Amino acid sequence: MHKSYIPAIIIATLAASSVASPYFYSVSITQRLAKSACVASAPVFDPKFSVVGFREINTGQWIVTVHVEGVIAYVPYGQKPCSAVPQPLLQDFYLPIFSATPITNVEITYGNAFKAMIRNDCMPCSRTFQCNVPLRVTVTNS
Repeated sequence: MHKSYIPAIIIATLAASSVASPYFYSVSITQRLAKSACVASAPVFDPKFSVVGFREINTGQWIVTVHVEGVIAYVPYGQKPCSAVPQPLLQDFYLPIFSATPITNVEITYGNAFKAMIRNDCMPCSRTFQCNVPLRVTVTNS
C-alpha cells in the first residue's frame, strides 16, 4: 500500500423505497490523495466490487461485507500530464439488510462511477477525491 495510506471514507446509502431485493445503494467513496491534483481533471478510477460474505447480526438483521478495489491514477498539481501517480484503494465496507428469512446468497452488480476532485474554496487543486457508484444487491433467501 501507499506509504502515506489513509483509509477511504465509504458511505453506502440505501435508495428511498428500496425495501426488498434487489436493494439499490449509492456508494460514495472519498479518498485523500497523497498529493494535490487539479480539480478540473478527475482521476482515472474503475472500482471493482465483490461480496466477501454475509451474516445475521440480530433477528432479521444482516450485514453484507463488500470489498472494493482499484487504482486511483491522477496527475499531481503542477506536473506534466504524462506523469500520473497511482494510489491503490483496497477496502471492505458493510451494507445492512433486513430479511425475515435466512439469506443463502448475495450478488452485487454496479454501474458506472462518477468521479471528481472536491474543490477547497477557490483553490485550483485539492487532495480530496470522490467517487459515487450505484450498487444493486440481489439477495437469495431459503
